Amino acid sequence: MTFLTELGGVLSPFKNLLFLTGALLAPSLVALVARQVGLGRHFAPQLWGRLGIAIFLVMTASAHFSNPGAMAAMLPGFLPLRIEIVVLTGFLEIALGLAILVPQVQRLVGWAIMAMLLGFLPANIFAALNYIPFGGAEMGPAYLLVRVPYQALLIGFVFWASQTGNRRPRERTKQ
Repeated sequence: MTFLTELGGVLSPFKNLLFLTGALLAPSLVALVARQVGLGRHFAPQLWGRLGIAIFLVMTASAHFSNPGAMAAMLPGFLPLRIEIVVLTGFLEIALGLAILVPQVQRLVGWAIMAMLLGFLPANIFAALNYIPFGGAEMGPAYLLVRVPYQALLIGFVFWASQTGNRRPRERTKQ
């Protein structure tokens, strides 16, 4: 067995996360390269990072609609209306993904996305502890060794893209 074959086997449960990470980071990476070659201020990495967040959230929301039953299994059985919760959170992801692109509310929406990501973490933990066959959670608790740090990186990326850079200079008051 070759190294690449072994690596592919190890990464297989995470292929969706890898694909989503590419969608999240690609716009910022393009902006960083564009700025390095002198294409100017239209390529602010945080602005393009927000575009990556929008793409990421719309893509993750698609699972809420294409396979709501599997996602509902990630929620504890005592919760009522689990499929409805999954569908509503899909709409929430789309709404926040689009709203992060509006400069006037980007900071507020960034905080809302970070809160949402924190809110989703217990479902991922529940799914992993119960070996729910969705999104890598079938690996069991070992999945959390990737998923929890990944969630932290997502939150950090959202903070970077929504809370830093692109600030208008404040007018100085005369004293």
